[in-house]
Amino acid sequence: MKKIPIRRRCSRQLVGSFELIAFMVSVWFINADMFFIGSRTPQSVHYSALQKSIDSNPVLKEGLENVYLRDTTELLATFFMTRENIESFTQEAKPMTDDLPWAEFLAPKMIYSRNVQDVLIALEEYRQSPLDIVSDVDEPDWNAIESRIQLRHQAHMQDYQGLKEYYGGMMMASPENQFRKSLEIDPNDYNAQYYISEILLNKGRIFLDWEETDKALQMLLEAREHAPYRSDVHKTLGDAYTAVGNPESARVSYLEHLRLGGTDPVALDRTSTQD
Repeated sequence: MKKIPIRRRCSRQLVGSFELIAFMVSVWFINADMFFIGSRTPQSVHYSALQKSIDSNPVLKEGLENVYLRDTTELLATFFMTRENIESFTQEAKPMTDDLPWAEFLAPKMIYSRNVQDVLIALEEYRQSPLDIVSDVDEPDWNAIESRIQLRHQAHMQDYQGLKEYYGGMMMASPENQFRKSLEIDPNDYNAQYYISEILLNKGRIFLDWEETDKALQMLLEAREHAPYRSDVHKTLGDAYTAVGNPESARVSYLEHLRLGGTDPVALDRTSTQD
């Protein structure tokens, strides 16, 4: 597996370079990174077997949940394209070789570049449905599996519109509206839940810094609604309740932050002093 950060000037070339070293390849997409998986045999995913494998491994299951891949459908929704579309995307791209390691020299120039949106636009037409690699078609509950996968894929396609705004918009733009549309398609779209809560959490922090506590509370309460499993949202909500003089609600939020594994010293202090 290779991780390729999205950068306008070298994404096609790097994908093309990795494509050359594997017989069978696929690309998976999480946040603003492509994960390139190569193998010597044709790639397919058996949904039911994958689900059983994850459910039987508590460490793996917890690790996936911690990065918002909270069910098998969500994991499969990160699939992006197979070799056929990779070849189309990288057509005429100049690969990196041992005698021409151009990426080594370009990389330092790309660290602070803001061109993720351009790459997202360039990649969009090549995205495929996860159904293209799922092999459960003979399962008795295939229709239900197919429906779940397709619905989440549609939601992730809408997420993609939000990502283009998120990575290309102004500081106080509203890409969360795109992710709200995703949740209308599939309420269990954990990718959308993450981005909405992340955007609203950051806006809530800004409004707290500006002492606009009513706006901060509005943002943070919605963030909690979409991602009640995020300890950082509960901690910041506790700060907002403290700012408006509501210590009881603040304590509840701080305790939830701690219950979810948070260790913020402010939350520890503001709960221990009331015990």
